[in-house]
Amino acid sequence: MKKYIFFFFLLIGFNQLVNAQVKIGGDITTKADPSAVLELSSSDRGLLIPRLDPSTITNPATGLLVYNTTLNVLQVYTGSQWVSVVVSSGTSSSGAVIVSVGTTAQQPATPTAGMIRFNTSTNHFEGYNGTAWVVLDN
Repeated sequence: MKKYIFFFFLLIGFNQLVNAQVKIGGDITTKADPSAVLELSSSDRGLLIPRLDPSTITNPATGLLVYNTTLNVLQVYTGSQWVSVVVSSGTSSSGAVIVSVGTTAQQPATPTAGMIRFNTSTNHFEGYNGTAWVVLDN
């Protein structure tokens, strides 16, 4: 009989493991949202992601998110390059938008028309016109 009880609890535990979502913080009686693998809940604290120079990461995973301490921007790895997450500040009459920053060698491998970035090799804003990168601030 003990053997059956053990296997019953083992089966229940395995089922929970296979279908588990993890919730950290907040009301522990409320399950994590079924669309999330991990849910963080707090009314007075945030999520702190790794803060580092992403060039030190070998073979980063697509979608990896870090705070770049060299450029002081949030960045995500697209599978071929690190791109800055655009953040705006203030209202339409004040504040600024942060654009991607990098050297000429760090230009996107497969750019799309309309991309804008600041080139630290030339110290100019540049945009991709569908054919080539062109200087925008002359």
